[in-house]
Amino acid sequence: MVSPSGITWRYRRDMAMTLRPGPDEEAALERLAHRWRVSKQQAALRAIREQDERLGEDLLEVSDQLAERYAEALDRLGSL
Repeated sequence: MVSPSGITWRYRRDMAMTLRPGPDEEAALERLAHRWRVSKQQAALRAIREQDERLGEDLLEVSDQLAERYAEALDRLGSL
């Protein structure tokens, strides 16, 4: 990418990310950290991992439901 000043830069994966939660998110993060007995950083990372897993599971569940619902049509399409 090119910055407004014309300098080319790329996002580096090894750079730290600064997270600036608002007051509500900060309070929620503190509650999670307290509940899980970990630092706020560890709580944020755990919450991200858990949500990512949950979304992946939801996608597989929906995919299975659709495959079951449209099994006959998918079989017919597969035989064309």
